[in-house]
Amino acid sequence: MKTVEPGKAAGIFILLAYLIDSLLNDQLFSFLLAGTSILAMMTIAFRSLKIGIISMIPNLFPIVLVVGAMGWFNLPLNIGTAMIASVSMGLTTDSSIHFITGFLRERSRGASVVDAIRRTHRGVGRAIIFATCALVAGFSVLTLSHFIPLIYFGALVSVAMLGGMLGSLVLLPILLRLFL
Repeated sequence: MKTVEPGKAAGIFILLAYLIDSLLNDQLFSFLLAGTSILAMMTIAFRSLKIGIISMIPNLFPIVLVVGAMGWFNLPLNIGTAMIASVSMGLTTDSSIHFITGFLRERSRGASVVDAIRRTHRGVGRAIIFATCALVAGFSVLTLSHFIPLIYFGALVSVAMLGGMLGSLVLLPILLRLFL
């Protein structure tokens, strides 16, 4: 009597499933490492744990926005969409650094919190808008690809950049006004 061995799943789709699963685990680790590193750097740079924590909220906002949109629109999780969190956090940190630096500069000149926010919006805010538009234009080019994960990556990073701009220009000033 011949024994029959159980079947094993194989093929390119199984390989891709394992690849995406591995990528998700790696991205979660890198996202946590990036978040911890950014918090530490912001705390050291501004010599304040409070400012470090405040700066993290607008940097997490675009990630929540993009992941929420992915769930809302039932977008598939693939190689391109799995990398969004770490990439967008790294790109949006720049705007919050510029805004906080401009705000603290104005405060050191004697401006009230409200005046410092207004002046920072006029100066640094314009630069944040132009830089974000350049990043969005650059990443939007990826949507012209024929490789589906690259299309998703380009579109979602562009949305994350816009969310990061809103976080830096709307959410961050509110937090600075409330907590400083």
